[in-house]
Amino acid sequence: MPEDNDEIEFVMPANERRVNLDEVYRLLHDHEQNGNGKIFWVRFARKNPRKLRPGRESVTEEKPVREMLCRFGVKSYLKGGPDAYDPAKYALMFVFDVQEKDYRSISLDNVLELALNKLHYIVI
Repeated sequence: MPEDNDEIEFVMPANERRVNLDEVYRLLHDHEQNGNGKIFWVRFARKNPRKLRPGRESVTEEKPVREMLCRFGVKSYLKGGPDAYDPAKYALMFVFDVQEKDYRSISLDNVLELALNKLHYIVI
């Protein structure tokens, strides 16, 4: 048991890294270009949590934090046509949600955690 005057040193697990948002941008863009469609996990805060639509009062409001297993480069579910907006203009990134089998946008400014290439990143 440590004495009161002993300092306790925190040891981070070998596969865990602390990163800032600039590094998150770089990691995700690199993974998009070079990841060959590998699945990754992301946890982020939504930009605007959805409000309940009229007639759906029995459904609880969606959580403001979203966790997602996703990947880049999935084309099989596209319906055709250009993107409705430029995601980079809004600090978003389009991904394919593997569990929901649908396309989603990740808010890059609100990423809290990221796991890719067997490493876990925590945003500071």
